[in-house]
Amino acid sequence: MKNVVKIISQSIILKQEVSVQNVIKKINKKRKGIKMRMEQHITLAGALRIGFGVLGIMIAIIVFVAVAGGGLISGDREAIAITSLVGSIVAGVLVFFSIPDIIAGIGLLKRRPWARILTLILSCIDLLGIPFGTALGAYSLWVLLNDETNKIFTNQSAKN
Repeated sequence: MKNVVKIISQSIILKQEVSVQNVIKKINKKRKGIKMRMEQHITLAGALRIGFGVLGIMIAIIVFVAVAGGGLISGDREAIAITSLVGSIVAGVLVFFSIPDIIAGIGLLKRRPWARILTLILSCIDLLGIPFGTALGAYSLWVLLNDETNKIFTNQSAKN
């Protein structure tokens, strides 16, 4: 609605004929850029996925070093064994959940149809991770459930 009002007001200022056909033509000219914008949103969603995945792996390394290092500092053999095991398990879980993000992000950057499905699944799970996961999940869902995005991935799968 804002676009229509804006186009009509610009037409009045420029003393152009204000008709339904002219307004529709101008709106359609502006809409032609949607595909390019959605391409950029897909690229951004892919980059964010990769970034969150890499961040998760970095956090896993930090957690492992901190937990296992705490046991090493104590000097007690039993503490070293327990903290090393706990640090390994926690880091392994973090890496396990980070790798699909990286895979999905790379797939989105390459416009693979399977990456769209994987990202939709991961985005639904991310919605539970308040606040950053929710933001990433909501943005990814908005991008990937858009009709233009569906057309882009449909065209891409037809090319393969």
